[in-house]
Amino acid sequence: MHIDVQTKYQNAFLRELIEMACEDIKIDDEEILQDLFYKPDSQSFTCFVLFHSSFRTVHIRQYIIDRLLTQSISWEDIGMRWDELLAWRNYTNQQRVVANKVWALIREVSSKQFEIDKLINTENDKMQEKLKIIEIIPSCLDIYCSNAPDKQDYKDLLQNIANSFTEKIVRTVAIPNEIDQFVPIAKRLHPYSKSTVWHLFRQQPLTLLPSATDTNVKETPDPITCHGLLTQADKTFDLFAAQLNDTCTNWKTLSVSSWIHLFPDKRYIDYDLGILEPLLDAVVTPILKQILDFWTGRENLMCLCQG
Repeated sequence: MHIDVQTKYQNAFLRELIEMACEDIKIDDEEILQDLFYKPDSQSFTCFVLFHSSFRTVHIRQYIIDRLLTQSISWEDIGMRWDELLAWRNYTNQQRVVANKVWALIREVSSKQFEIDKLINTENDKMQEKLKIIEIIPSCLDIYCSNAPDKQDYKDLLQNIANSFTEKIVRTVAIPNEIDQFVPIAKRLHPYSKSTVWHLFRQQPLTLLPSATDTNVKETPDPITCHGLLTQADKTFDLFAAQLNDTCTNWKTLSVSSWIHLFPDKRYIDYDLGILEPLLDAVVTPILKQILDFWTGRENLMCLCQG
């Protein structure tokens, strides 16, 4: 019994010493986030204070928890920065274990049951959506608007958007209307940007596009501007998709020359069929490939037959 009393006294005395020592320790928000979020480290003083039982009652531990709670509320209210999202995504396995332990503790003490995984996934989705826009539109400008006088203006605007990710909260990075107007067309054309068949089709004289003087057609933008050229490319793609659909629908009655005209370069047949798969009938595609393979290999077959 005497030993138990003495042990309790020693433990209480030790806790008091720890509390007194910790009163003189100052820790700032940057150090807290560095040790527990940006580069979670189980050996850091901050992490040691947060989880070691000897520090459970010290003021500095509560201060760390309060600062993390404040940070979590800020993230929920106004969002996260790019570097914060990247830090979470690039954790090592060991850092991930520490971070999960830290935010599990914050979730326990938070009245809002803060879930950092859910928040980061939401913020990351928003970031990826905006990054996709500034990725695909420059590509479309280079392909379809190479000589447009205003192309560089749009590319400069896109570069400014990209630069703003390093300076702003992801939620506050806005896509201006000048760029947003191109998004539907860019999303439609981008998946086919490497299709040889599509680009060969674009180079053909097209007489089916609506005339600018047609009174039944909505007013179209200036054809030499990026807006005009992308609008024209979008309409040309309508014709291209219609031709592919017609080929799939009427393949039994089409001549082989029609198929060859659509896929003139035998080197890219398999590659193009893969890219154009969303526009082709899944049942007809294997048949189309067999016919094209037969046609492109006909000379070898004739040589074999003739000995």
